[in-house]
Amino acid sequence: MTHSNALEYACPVCHHGLTKKLSKHIERVQKRRLKLLYTSVSYSEVLNKSHLDRVDHHRDFITQYMFTESKDPKHPLH
Repeated sequence: MTHSNALEYACPVCHHGLTKKLSKHIERVQKRRLKLLYTSVSYSEVLNKSHLDRVDHHRDFITQYMFTESKDPKHPLH
């Protein structure tokens, strides 16, 4: 599943360079945003109900997908 937002912009470029502290800060932004929409539900329940991933997990997915896709001989980079 994919979703897109400003927290993920250019993540394949900088994902592995993020510190744990910065990664946690980015996750807190998503938590606060979702808490405004789902006021009485835990973060894990919100992720499940909204079909979203934790931001760090989604960054892993996007990064892996981009690099896997770029290995395809039909990819424009070849």
